[in-house]
Order: sequence, then structure tokens, then C-alpha cells
Amino acid sequence: MQGILRAYIASVSELLDRDGFDLRIEGDLRSWRSVMEQASGTDGINPTFDPDKSGEPPDAYWLHIVGRSGRTAAVMAGRYIETDDYHDYVRRGLLWSPPEAPQPVDTMLSGPGPAGVLSHCGGLWVDPAHRGIGLSWLIPRLNHAVAAHRWGVDGIVGVVFDRLLAKGVPTANYGVPDVRLCVDGWFWPTGRQERVFQTFTPADFLIKRTWDDLEKIRAGGDKKMRDFAPIARKRNDEPAVHNLTVVP
Repeated sequence: MQGILRAYIASVSELLDRDGFDLRIEGDLRSWRSVMEQASGTDGINPTFDPDKSGEPPDAYWLHIVGRSGRTAAVMAGRYIETDDYHDYVRRGLLWSPPEAPQPVDTMLSGPGPAGVLSHCGGLWVDPAHRGIGLSWLIPRLNHAVAAHRWGVDGIVGVVFDRLLAKGVPTANYGVPDVRLCVDGWFWPTGRQERVFQTFTPADFLIKRTWDDLEKIRAGGDKKMRDFAPIARKRNDEPAVHNLTVVP
């Protein structure tokens, strides 16, 4: 498994290089926050990846995609979670508030949730100047692979709002197999009524998808991101996804 993940991360780094980008994996989420504070076209800073809002996680990282000019082209983060019931973790509000002062969230989730070592992946932002070329397809998949390689996860969890779900982003871009309604009503982290969905990618599915993507990239020769990303291929003349930072 680790060999597949390492090979995939290396191949994606080469794919990014073809489009003039460099991949950096950084450890300080406050640096991610600093990028987001200066970013254009965002809906604000996701508290899940702001240690001053949700507490210091046991471990975390963020992907920093940088252009040849040194300017940030895209970012996304991963946060380590270990729990015996992720649904309860969400209900307690621990994605958005610190353990010492949790602010619960009313959810639609029932039954036990994913358990074990998980990575909550999110905080995606793509510079408007670089949208529509496949970054919004590649970076979430890369993020899953980096989390799995770093932590040996049992699965990847995430949150997506209905406006992105309606575009087919979680399934087409992120490659997520399990999407279910999490919140339908008042959502205190945004201060408004929301329909929020939980995403889950189990480890076995992640590895198979990563292998499939790796084979496509290897077989693609000198193809670029745009040639692999379904939404980018469909809409070459407009951004593939708008307001990407609404994904916690």
C-alpha cells in the first residue's frame, strides 16, 4: 500500500511540474490560514484547520502548490483524527471548536460513524487565475494519498455544502464513494441555515482509486492535468469549480 501511495505522490508531483507548479507539504496550519487570509474569492477561513479556533490537532499538514513565480496557486489541508465514532465527533462540534470548549452541532447522522485513524481533508482553495486546468480534481485526490501515506488511515472524512454537491464535485472531482446528509438547518460555524453533507472514503477504496489514477497518469505520457480531470475537460473555458473554500 505504501509503495502505491509513494509512487502516486511522485507521479502527481511530475504532473504538477508539467503545468509549472511545485508541490510543498508543510506542517503549520497557521501558515495555511495566512494564505487564506490573503486569498481572493473565498467564503472565509474554515475553523477546522485553524488551530486557534478548533484546537491543536495531534498532527496536521497542508499542501502548498506554488507556481514558477513563487505565487500560491492552490492549498488544501489534512487533519489527524482518532475516534471510535466519527458521527459523535461531529455532533460534539469538535471539527469546528476546541475539545476544552466544544460547541455541539445538530446533525442528521445516525448510528455509529467511521472509526479508527482518520484524516479530515478540506480547506481547498484554488487561485482564480489557475481554475479550470484540473487542480480542483488533482489536489483532493493527492491530499487523500498524502494523508494515507502519512498516517495509515482507516479512511478519509470531509464535509461539503449542497452548492458543491449539486455540481457533482465530491464524486467527479474528489472521487468520494459515500456522501450523506449531515446538517439540514442552522449551522453555527457559518452563522446561517445550511445543508451540509459528510463524505467518507474508506481506505480500501482510496487505495484502488489511487492505483487506477496512477495507471492513467503513467499511461498518459506527457498529458497535463486538464486531460485527466472530468470537469476541466468538460468546461475548458471557465473555472472548474467556484468558491472552493466552502469545503471544510
